[in-house]
Formats: sequence, C-alpha cells, structure tokens
Amino acid sequence: MSLHLVAHAGEAAGPESIWDAINYLKVERIGHGVTASRDPELIDCLLKRDITIEMCPTSNLRTGVVPSLQKHPIRTFFDRCIKVTVNTDDPSMFNTDM
Repeated sequence: MSLHLVAHAGEAAGPESIWDAINYLKVERIGHGVTASRDPELIDCLLKRDITIEMCPTSNLRTGVVPSLQKHPIRTFFDRCIKVTVNTDDPSMFNTDM
C-alpha cells in the first residue's frame, strides 16, 4: 500500500516551503501553493511531477497573501496546465462556501 501525501505549503511561507514538501515529503498535492508563482523552476517542477495545487483564493485574500482576487496568481497555474482545484478553506472561519 502506498500513501498519497498532501502538505500545506506556499501560503504564509515562500516557494522554498513547496520545494521542501516535494523533495522531502514526496507529496502529490500541495494545499495553497500560491507562492509557487514566484519561482518559474518550481512551476516547471509542478508540471513535470503532475502535482496538484489546492488553491483557496478567499483564504489567500483574507490572510493577506494576495492583495486582491484580481491579482491572485491562479491564472499562472492554469496557463501552464498545472492541475488546480479551487477550495474554500476554513469555511467557519472565513464564512465561505461553494
């Protein structure tokens, strides 16, 4: 039996936290991952390794990771054909739902 691993990385911390999750934890998915957009080599790695990014735009906005939804880098991921899911993240804290 193999484990399918996910790690929260790249929201409050920079792209290096995503690199660590990939290289040390061998994750298949990254929760948040928004700061990967700052590192073109990391974007290439996500695509090559077929790693899914679990985006939480409302959380990213309310925690100050992005200044506005219009400036959210999710489009960068779509344009590079990286798998992205859109999620609410902490619905009770952020009063969000789908």
